[in-house]
Amino acid sequence: MMTRQRICLLLSTVLAVGWCSGCGGETPIRRASVHGTVKWNGELIEDGTIVFVPINGTRGQPVGTPIVGGEYSVETENGPSVGANKIELYANRKTGKKVKGAFPAEAVIEQVQQYIPEEFNKKSETTAEVSNGENQLDYDLKPK
Repeated sequence: MMTRQRICLLLSTVLAVGWCSGCGGETPIRRASVHGTVKWNGELIEDGTIVFVPINGTRGQPVGTPIVGGEYSVETENGPSVGANKIELYANRKTGKKVKGAFPAEAVIEQVQQYIPEEFNKKSETTAEVSNGENQLDYDLKPK
């Protein structure tokens, strides 16, 4: 017959082993470096953002990086998830108008507008397969 102390010790051991078997969590998300150029109707996008959104079972969070002078680059530690990603592209241009800025409230800044149609960003169907290591992904978007 087991003593109460032995039962408690056995139960504690079983619970500890079961709890620790979950230690370590999920497999870390694999990331990769990505760089490339982005054009709109044959011309480099001067100011914008490219966003990689994991899809089709690819684990991870969306990763965005600036497009400057038509080029973008993101290193592995901050890069998109390895696997299938939806690509969202945004581009800004100055409108020629001046508007009141938010900080400081008295400042006047040049107004910019996002000019790439939703079919290339919010409603994008453009995808890319990001592989381990370094990836070069270039885009030349054309209006439809």
